Amino acid sequence: MGLRAVVLAGRRNAGRLATVSAEAWEAMIPLADRPMLQWVVDALSGARVVDGIIVVGPADSAGKVTGKGLTLVEASDSMMDNIALGVDEAQRQAGDGPILLTAGDTPLVTAAGYDAFVDTCLAAGGEVFYPVVFRQHIEAAYPGTKRTYLKFREGKVTGGNIFVIHPHVVGPCRDLGARFAEARKSPARQAAIVGWGTLIGLLLGSLTLAELERRVCKLLGVTGKVIVTADADIGIDVDKPADYELADAVLKGRMQSRNR
Repeated sequence: MGLRAVVLAGRRNAGRLATVSAEAWEAMIPLADRPMLQWVVDALSGARVVDGIIVVGPADSAGKVTGKGLTLVEASDSMMDNIALGVDEAQRQAGDGPILLTAGDTPLVTAAGYDAFVDTCLAAGGEVFYPVVFRQHIEAAYPGTKRTYLKFREGKVTGGNIFVIHPHVVGPCRDLGARFAEARKSPARQAAIVGWGTLIGLLLGSLTLAELERRVCKLLGVTGKVIVTADADIGIDVDKPADYELADAVLKGRMQSRNR
């Protein structure tokens, strides 16, 4: 039996993407002639590991996006609240099994990409899984694209945009996220949360991925895994005009290839 997928699509189009579209919601910005969110839902609908899709997004997206077992939950203005709304609905539908959590601005991830990531997570065992992609894999697939990277001993990585989580870890993650949000302008307060060693290690790039995994899991009181993937699509989200242009070109190219 597959997982429920929760798609976070409740971000208003009030940032950098407002220059490319007048849509009220980022996830509804058209890419290759369909809403960005529809590309995400299409990939999830084609994924073997997914049994139902829960979109946490704007109420006016109902009927504009379709997919396998699709449920729409109206979004709030808080990302952490939206995660909780989606997870609650997934539990209502399917109990306490693991959940695939993804963002509405990840239109390049394919059905095969979701399948491979979830298979790796379930085989690894644990309660929360987070993917990272090395810089060389991003640049090999999409030369010239700009991402945010963190330096580790193994190299520079960017975080992925999908997770596999068990519902009971949402509470601890939500609490930690709120604490970090409150401390975002104070390195001293951030260090008080994660420890000076972790913070300095992140700043200097002296941590290994395994060390970060161990420290974060201890902080949250959960078992988790950092999943290293070479799938560059997992490391691409659309949150600025250059990302939009890249995704639009890639998706149009994929459509043309299918139509040949």
